[in-house]
Amino acid sequence: MKELRCLVFSETEATAAVLARRRRVNIPVPAGQIRRARLVDDDGLALVLGFTDDDSEGERQLRIDEQEILTSLINYCIAKKIPMPVQSERTLRLIGGAVALMITMNFNKPGRLVTQRAAPGDTVTPDRVLGRG
Repeated sequence: MKELRCLVFSETEATAAVLARRRRVNIPVPAGQIRRARLVDDDGLALVLGFTDDDSEGERQLRIDEQEILTSLINYCIAKKIPMPVQSERTLRLIGGAVALMITMNFNKPGRLVTQRAAPGDTVTPDRVLGRG
């Protein structure tokens, strides 16, 4: 059995996540203001940011690849206290102009022993846990 979670982020949220991660790990970002942010799915998912400043008339573009977007969104979720399962497969999809973080968890793992809690002052022995005592 598998569980699938889907978190959908706007271009604005994806841009904020990427910029926050780049600042935190000291990856430079072009000077100027972001005038445009586009999610594209040509040769892999990417976020294309268009920067302008007062000194130049043209627009400089920065293309963020899928892996960096994925890492940035995971960090964004952790910072916002959104639970992120450790053992899961994470992929990105472009859905309706937004980026979707798809989290798949596989539940085909060996079962765990579930035991009852002991009452205060009660002793727990292996026989009692297994129902023999």
